[in-house]
Amino acid sequence: RGLWRGNLATVLRVFPYAGIQFAAFDIYKRWCTNAAGQLDPVQRLLAGSAAGATAVAVTYPLDLLRARLAVRRSWTMNAREAWWQAMTGGNGKLSFAGLYRGINPTLLGILPYAGIAFFTRDSLNQLAAKHYHTTSLHTPLASKMASGAIAGLVAQSSTYPLDLVRRRMQTEGFVDTGKEGAMQTGTKATCIKYTTIWGTLNTIYQREGAKGLFKGLSMNWIKGPIAFMISFTAFDYLKIVFQIHGIAEPKKSDK
Repeated sequence: RGLWRGNLATVLRVFPYAGIQFAAFDIYKRWCTNAAGQLDPVQRLLAGSAAGATAVAVTYPLDLLRARLAVRRSWTMNAREAWWQAMTGGNGKLSFAGLYRGINPTLLGILPYAGIAFFTRDSLNQLAAKHYHTTSLHTPLASKMASGAIAGLVAQSSTYPLDLVRRRMQTEGFVDTGKEGAMQTGTKATCIKYTTIWGTLNTIYQREGAKGLFKGLSMNWIKGPIAFMISFTAFDYLKIVFQIHGIAEPKKSDK
C-alpha cells in the first residue's frame, strides 16, 4: 500500500485541477485570439501559463495535502489523524496561510511549466493538423500522444528545480532531508528550514550540490510524458464526444 500512499488526495486534486486548467486554457486562448481566429506563439505561451496559474490558485491546498500525506512518517495513526496532521502542518493549528505554504514557488514554477507544456503541445498539434490536412482537434491518435509526451518531457526538464523547491517547502517537517535529518524520528513537524524560494535553492545546492537540484528528474522523465500524453489525448477526444470546438477548430467537414 506504500506505492499508493496519498493517492486519494491526488485523485481529489486532479479532477478539479485538470478540469480548470484545460477549460481555462481554451478561455484564455479565446481572449488572446486575433480577428482572424489565430494565436501567435507568445499568446499561446501566455494562455498556457495563465491556465496553469489559475488551476494552482484554486486547488493548491489539495496539492499540499497530497504531498504531505505521501511522505508522512508513521502509519500508526488513523486516517483522521493523518489528514489533520497534513492540514495543520503538524502544529495542531489550522490556518489559511498554512494551507498555502509553498504556493510562491509553485506559481513561479507553473507559469513556465504550463506555458511551455501547452505551447509545445499546441504547436506540435498544429503542425500535425497541417500535415494531415485536418483540424488540430482531429489529428490521428499517434500524433496526439506523441505531441503530449514531448510537451511533458520538455516542460518537466526545463522547470524541475522549481518543482523540487515546491515539494521541499510543502513537506518540511514531514520527511527528513539531508544529513541533519537522517536520525530524526516521530511525526511532529521539525524546525522550518525552507522559507523562501532562493533560500531553499541555496540550501539544496549547499547540502547536495548541483545534482541535488535535479534529484528525481529521471523518474519525472517517465511520469511526465505519460501523464501529459494521456491527459491531452483524453481531453481532445472528450471535446469531440461532447462536440466542443475551441479556437480555430471548426467542425470537421465531411467533404
